[in-house]
Amino acid sequence: MSALVDRRRRSTIIAGLAGIIGLVSLPMLSIAAAKTLKNSKEGKDILAGLPDLILVPPTPGALFAAVDDQGVVTAVSLLALSPPRNGVVKGGTIIQVPVGAKTNLADDTVGRLADAYTSGGQTGLVEAAEGLLGVTMLTSMVAGPEGITALLAPYAPLDVNLAADVVTTDAAGVEKVVAPAGTVSADATILAAMLTAQQDGRPESERFGRIGDLWSTIALRVGPGIGTPITTPAATIGTAAPTPTADPAADFATFWQALFAGETHVYRLNSTPVTDPVVNPTGIDMVDLNLAEVVHVTATVLPSSVSPAFSSITFYVRSPLGDSRLTLEAVSRLVFSGANVVLVKEDTSLETPELNTISYIDPSDGAQAEAFIKTLGAGYTIVPAEQRIDNVDVVLTLGEQWRTDADLERLNVATTVAPPATEG
Repeated sequence: MSALVDRRRRSTIIAGLAGIIGLVSLPMLSIAAAKTLKNSKEGKDILAGLPDLILVPPTPGALFAAVDDQGVVTAVSLLALSPPRNGVVKGGTIIQVPVGAKTNLADDTVGRLADAYTSGGQTGLVEAAEGLLGVTMLTSMVAGPEGITALLAPYAPLDVNLAADVVTTDAAGVEKVVAPAGTVSADATILAAMLTAQQDGRPESERFGRIGDLWSTIALRVGPGIGTPITTPAATIGTAAPTPTADPAADFATFWQALFAGETHVYRLNSTPVTDPVVNPTGIDMVDLNLAEVVHVTATVLPSSVSPAFSSITFYVRSPLGDSRLTLEAVSRLVFSGANVVLVKEDTSLETPELNTISYIDPSDGAQAEAFIKTLGAGYTIVPAEQRIDNVDVVLTLGEQWRTDADLERLNVATTVAPPATEG
């Protein structure tokens, strides 16, 4: 069984390494600024002498899906808001999800993510996406061309560089060119048409990159932000409470406003085709996501929305090593051994220990923590806990020895990546 898990882990990591390099451009979260009130384990945490509780700042998630004139899902994105800074919410991350991602549907069958909308509408799509991505979403929108046009109007026109014609198949089965190859000055209507365009019989992989480029172009247009940020209802610690303008997660329109009021990042999830005839007997356009990559991304940009998948302990993985692939490998080994990773941070300001270190508040977590950490190699040390973090049982800090124990050389990939982004 362990050999099977190891083979699965290695194959998924290889599939995800190409994209994880892009993860270093995502905003890194700070948990040190938000202390306070609530802990899911308050019944146990009443002993004097415990470190102050640190609350992971709110990072709500939302689902956005585009549908064409025939009601077929053409694009799905998980949207994540950046944590509040000085009582203001603005900016975030757009995580592009393949519509053909394999997932469990409401009728207990396996199908494509897009099938969840066909069978269960918007509610079914959100539930399937939450299960697939392991997060809770506070709001959602499914929009057709007209609705998308309205959403994108503030950011148009945009110059979009197309490697090939964007072609779609209409309800009558006739193909038409939405936008020609080359540089196109696209208004909101054309942008919406590009987002919903798909040809009969053509795999999603042919347009997944184009849709990602479109989101990236929109993010570039947004720059430091367009529109009015949202003032959060909660007070910033140590200051007077600001007058709230809205709850950014109250509805999709407010969420969207907050997202594009600040710097916005784009990340595309990697996938591999499902060719197993048992899982995909009819050979439909279905892909497998890299579970470790999904966990790494969600635990980095929207940790407060992560839903632990296992009944085991929860980990905060932090790395001072400056190579996000090393973090991904650590997350992978933990996840495929049955641990929950709920928070991830690249933090080169940390002092790098020689060996991986773990710390925990509750002694009863120690046996599990040590069993899981051994999957990362023989070398580790236990250090006193300096922080008590809401919903985190164990803090893992990657050490210098992990560069060797991770054994990235076996994957034959470059070891130099772009430096991590600073908080915006």
